[in-house]
Amino acid sequence: MDANESPIAFDAIPTLLPDINRYPDPMADELRQSIGDFYDVSMDQVFVGNGCDELISLCVQAFVRPSYGVLSVEPTYGMYRVCADTYGASFRAIEMEEGFQNLRSRFEQIDVLFLCTPNNPTGTVLPEFLIAWVIDEFSGLVVIDEAYGEFADAIEIPSCIEYVKRGAKNVIVLRTFSKAFGAAGIRLGYGIADQKIIEQLLRVKMPYNVNALTQKIGMVLWSKRECMKENVQCLQQERRYLEKELIDLGFTVSPSITNFFLTKPPDGIDSNKLFSKLKDSFGIVLRNFREKPLLENTLRITVGKREENDRLLSAISSFL
Repeated sequence: MDANESPIAFDAIPTLLPDINRYPDPMADELRQSIGDFYDVSMDQVFVGNGCDELISLCVQAFVRPSYGVLSVEPTYGMYRVCADTYGASFRAIEMEEGFQNLRSRFEQIDVLFLCTPNNPTGTVLPEFLIAWVIDEFSGLVVIDEAYGEFADAIEIPSCIEYVKRGAKNVIVLRTFSKAFGAAGIRLGYGIADQKIIEQLLRVKMPYNVNALTQKIGMVLWSKRECMKENVQCLQQERRYLEKELIDLGFTVSPSITNFFLTKPPDGIDSNKLFSKLKDSFGIVLRNFREKPLLENTLRITVGKREENDRLLSAISSFL
């Protein structure tokens, strides 16, 4: 229960394999067209990648100039820093607790700014006014990571894809099949942006970055959006159940709209000891942030099915 995967897999996966003796469509045009049609944007504004991680990496590779760097807001998804390090770009971060009043002062010599909303690991959304301000004020590429965007959609929080549709030239919005669609194993993500941004990403990607099996499964899943919405509703219901039970056990639970949440054990309980006990004695793995700044003594729990959630609660109760 540590990787933010969905415990629910769709039944409607195709059994008929594509012609795997042939290379896949290097542009994934059929899938790009379907995604574009849904969001009412051109296929030329859609990039399909090997998970969102590939898109994050390509944004750094394609848009960060020598001696320039990457900026983000912490705590957040760790791949932004990893990709900056991989390409030798500097990485800067502003802590959420600082507030955002000093954000403009960090823009100097920054080419790419990552904003994750809903944010991983906090499960919260960034204020709309902040996103709009960043898009207006920042001259580089604003990468808005909506890997958990379908959970925001479910409670009618507008997607930042609307900025692209309104003509923003410096924004790319990332989404994935790994979370709400329950398909982390196929490694499929997509980005929506102005056509010139997509053209640049297409220049630097590997020729066949999304395999034929993934493209075909992605097309099936995209046609099953009602199943995805049911999946999201089920996970949000289970999250609320798990949060309430943990609060009754004395835990502090941070607000979240996603399929995961942050929690702190009751006073006097060390998260490291609880993490180890759950893993070693019960075979249950959570995400332990140990001594990470801003997340001391904090665990992140990915919501499971009811039987998995009850197993976790039983194990925690026995520990307490």
